[in-house]
Amino acid sequence: MRAPFLTFCFLASTGAAASNTTVAHNESGAIESHFPPTQWGFQRVQVVDNKIVNRYDAYLSLWSGIVHTERWDGLGGKGWVIMGSTNDKIDMLRHAWDNQCLDAYLVPGDNYPRLHGYACDRNNENQHWNFVLSQQAGDWTRICHKKYASYCLGANSWGGDAFMTSYSDTAAQFVSVP
Repeated sequence: MRAPFLTFCFLASTGAAASNTTVAHNESGAIESHFPPTQWGFQRVQVVDNKIVNRYDAYLSLWSGIVHTERWDGLGGKGWVIMGSTNDKIDMLRHAWDNQCLDAYLVPGDNYPRLHGYACDRNNENQHWNFVLSQQAGDWTRICHKKYASYCLGANSWGGDAFMTSYSDTAAQFVSVP
């Protein structure tokens, strides 16, 4: 007698939870708020003729120091905290789960800086970023490095490791997801 009642309670609570779950996209394709007020997600987009034409299911994530993109329903945290100060104009991105900051560093002989998560340090110039907002195509942005000024964060539209790329590369187009 108890087993069927417990099963009913479990199924009822599961149904209630499912009905209260928000989805990543509404009918218009716009992203709804999914992160706490202090966190943001970064989603890869495609911009053509100054218009966002594709919002890819590829969100910036970090796992064991490896910066990559994940599908919305994939494993891994997608929440980032923007650590900034108007006094020193330093912007850093700290991953909410791993508590590591986005860090780019150059190895002698490499053409592009490498990218990883590393212990946050405000004095580490490898962790200083600029958010270059589009003035024409809505809310999309490039996340460019302050020290390596000609390089921006890039990611593929289908997932995989994130990388540093040139400012003009379309792989460097993101939107901030609240």
